[in-house]
Parts: sequence; C-alpha cells; structure tokens
Amino acid sequence: MSEPTKHPNITQAMVDAFDEYTHLTLDRRSFMDKLTKLAGSGAAAAVIAPMLAANSAQAAIIAPEDKRLFTKDLVFAGPSGDIKAIWLFLPMRLVSFQQLSSSTRIAG
Repeated sequence: MSEPTKHPNITQAMVDAFDEYTHLTLDRRSFMDKLTKLAGSGAAAAVIAPMLAANSAQAAIIAPEDKRLFTKDLVFAGPSGDIKAIWLFLPMRLVSFQQLSSSTRIAG
C-alpha cells in the first residue's frame, strides 16, 4: 500500500474551474460540483478549494528602496486639484533613460 500524499494533486482543470468561478460566471455551488468531480470526492474538493485561492500573506514583499525597481507617483488632475492616485512600480530593466530623466522618483 502506498503512503498518502501530503498535498492533493491540483490539476489545470481545477485551476480553470476556480478562474471561471472567481472571474467569470460560475457560481459557488457549480464550482464545488465541478471541483468534486475533478477531485473525486466532496472531502477532497473541500480541501483543494482554499488551496486554489491566492494568499496575500504568502506574497513576496519587496522594499520600496530596492534598486531593481523603478517607482513613480501617478498624479491626475481632479475637479478640486491634483489627485495622487497610485505608485507605479516597474522592473528597472523595462525602463528607458527618457522615463528616468522625466519627473520621476527612483527607489533608493
């Protein structure tokens, strides 16, 4: 008899079903039905479902002063003055010299 695996085998079909559920038209009941068929049982589907979701706590965190990053404040004209909307972050390898010399802020 083989030893049980520690993690279920997540297939591309399971990921596709999750994407359809989160981004398209598949409702939760239909998603769980589809996942149950793909996983083989309701118990397996219940274990796999949370594993498909993104976990922001496990996301990599990069310091704003990391020299591999180019950052820029994006400011838009609003009805009552300028609005600082977001910070733009790009890998330095994608940034041209012209972008660096314009009114930008370089991390670090």
